Amino acid sequence: MSDSKKIKLYVPLIKSESEQRTVTGVVLQPEVVDAQGDIIGVEVIKEAAHDFLSKFNKSTGLGYMHEDFDVSFELCQSYIAPQDLIIEGVVVKKGSWVMVVKILDDEIWEKVKDGKIRGFSIGGTALAEKTEEAA
Repeated sequence: MSDSKKIKLYVPLIKSESEQRTVTGVVLQPEVVDAQGDIIGVEVIKEAAHDFLSKFNKSTGLGYMHEDFDVSFELCQSYIAPQDLIIEGVVVKKGSWVMVVKILDDEIWEKVKDGKIRGFSIGGTALAEKTEEAA
């Protein structure tokens, strides 16, 4: 039995490039329990990443705090890790959705530099299935 629920996931930034004003982070990581106690599979992550990109600038986009989509960001890279990677000493698991974003907004960039913004967060609606272990 499955039911629809809204989810918000927070994932820490891995690195930032000061001169380029870019930040890199994992958007979704497979087979790891998230803040809501859910586990997301590799295929679900791949589908979410592809769906996001296929609709980018049409019905999806980058926003600030799940609300402000008027802030200036540029999507530089978005990919599924083809193997386990190490980025700035952080292990990124194969199948993770990684994103690099350029921050054009001065106020937001200052918050990144000051450590007030420390990660990506994904919001959306998903169909959740209870596993035998969770039942």
